Amino acid sequence: MAEHAGQASQGEIRPERTTAPGETAAAETTVAETAAARADPEPPASGEPEPAPGEPEPGSGKREPAAGESKRWELIIAIAIALVTVTGAVLTYLSIQQESAAVEADRQSVVETLVVQNQLVSAATEARAYGILAARYRQFMAEANVLAATDPQQANMLRADAAGFRLTGVTNYLTGTGATAQYNFAHALQGALTVDQSLSIPPDEPSRTAAMAERHRQAAGGLALCVVGLLCVVVMLTLARLLKQDRLKRALLGAGAVGYLAAVITAIVQLA
Repeated sequence: MAEHAGQASQGEIRPERTTAPGETAAAETTVAETAAARADPEPPASGEPEPAPGEPEPGSGKREPAAGESKRWELIIAIAIALVTVTGAVLTYLSIQQESAAVEADRQSVVETLVVQNQLVSAATEARAYGILAARYRQFMAEANVLAATDPQQANMLRADAAGFRLTGVTNYLTGTGATAQYNFAHALQGALTVDQSLSIPPDEPSRTAAMAERHRQAAGGLALCVVGLLCVVVMLTLARLLKQDRLKRALLGAGAVGYLAAVITAIVQLA
């Protein structure tokens, strides 16, 4: 019975285990490390670094353009815009020159038209004067023929007076002799126009000058259209500079290059 009583007393009375302060701090540290390990898992065993926040994950297939490549595109587009702008300024200057040349040619054409008209009036006046002398010559010769049978002396006087009308300008364009002589007014007019080529201009000179003015005007209009095309190229290059996608940048840059070449070739054709 003493043994049972001893076992019973041992089962009923058990001393409580107290935790030391050091053991409590160690337990809290272990819990904190476990929570941190769960929140921050260890890097993968493959040894690859973990991607930084904001960067694409490895193997995702997405690649952001490098800073150097972006700067290169910026430089190319900036140079292209500068080249197109300078070319547009040069074509604008040439267009203004062509327009000025057209205005000057128009003015010269008007002056030449007045000169030609004056030449025509002067030549026509001279040819008509010679025509009057030729008519007087025929008249005197006809009267002399009539008086030859009745008054030979008077007839001879009339023939002598008629010979005085046969000047160089009359004789050169007079066919035949006597009362039946014919005066060619058209030939006399042409001869009066070509007496002194150094002091006169050809009758068709005003029309040629007017045609030259029209060519200058058409060239000025063509160059102005080329300048408008270059402005469109500048707009495309500006859009290419603002876009982020490389494919769109290349497409706009290629279209701008084609437009630039077309404008330059057209300008050369207009000036040729």
